Amino acid sequence: MKKLLPTTKIYLAQSAVKSAGRGVFAKRNIKKGEIIESCPVIETPVDDYKKIKDTILRNYDFIWGPKGHHQIAICLGFGSLYNHSYEPNATYSKRIEDKLIDFEALKDIKAGEEITVNYNYGDPNDKKELWIEDIPRPSKVLDEAKLYTDGGSRGNPGPSAGAFLICKMDDNVVEKSGFYMGITTNNQAEYQAVLKGLQRSAELGIRRLNVFMDSELITKQLNGLYKIKNKDLMPFHRQIKEIAGSFEEISFTHVPRAMNKEADGEVNRILDERAS
Repeated sequence: MKKLLPTTKIYLAQSAVKSAGRGVFAKRNIKKGEIIESCPVIETPVDDYKKIKDTILRNYDFIWGPKGHHQIAICLGFGSLYNHSYEPNATYSKRIEDKLIDFEALKDIKAGEEITVNYNYGDPNDKKELWIEDIPRPSKVLDEAKLYTDGGSRGNPGPSAGAFLICKMDDNVVEKSGFYMGITTNNQAEYQAVLKGLQRSAELGIRRLNVFMDSELITKQLNGLYKIKNKDLMPFHRQIKEIAGSFEEISFTHVPRAMNKEADGEVNRILDERAS
C-alpha cells in the first residue's frame, strides 16, 4: 500500500444542517474533480452486520464488498462525518481492494463551505429518502430565496441566541431555525445568525440569495461601507464573505425590525426559555 497522509483541505465545525451537529468544511478552495480526502476503513466480519444494524453505527457504516454480501465498513478520518444532502457538492467512491473511500468534489467548493454528499450510494441524482429520521427530506431546489436573520444578546455580552428564516420570494417560509449561542455580544450573535443562515442556504442549493437583517451596522459592514474595528468580528465576517462567494448572486439589505419580527421572535423565545 502507498503511504497515506492526512488531508489538510478540511476541518470539522458546527453544521448549519438541521439536526446534524458537526459537519466537514473546506479549509481552502477545492476544485471540481479534486480528491478531498482518502479515508481508510475498518472492515467488519459478515456475521457482525446483524449486530451493528440495530445500533447507532447503522447511521455511519458503508455497505462493503460484493453486492448482497452484507458486509459493512466503518470509515475513518472524517469519512463518517460528511453530512447528507440531496443537493451535494461532493461524492464518494469505494476502493475495496485498497480498503479506502475517496471523497471527491462534484463542483468547485469555496473555503468555509460545508461539504456534503448524497448517501444514496454517492449518487447526487438519487432523491430516495434515507432511513435516518433526522435527515431533512428532499425538497425542490430554490433558484432564488430570501434569508431573514437576527441575533441578540441580553447583557451584551450575555446569553445570546440567533435565528434565521429561509423563504420563497413570496415570503412563504421554507425553513426556520433558532439556536442558543452561550455568552457573546450582540454583534457576534448577529454575525453568527447570518453565517448559519448562509451555510444552510448553500446546503439547500439556493443560487440567488437576498439577505435581510435589522442590524444596520452589520449590513453596512457586509456591504463594505463600514470598516470592522472589533477584531472578534473579523473571523465571522471572513467566513461569511467566503460562503457568499459560492452564490451566483447575493445581497445584504437592512430592514426595520417590524419586517424581521419572525426571526426576532424566535431569538427572544429561545432566550426566554433559557432564562426560565
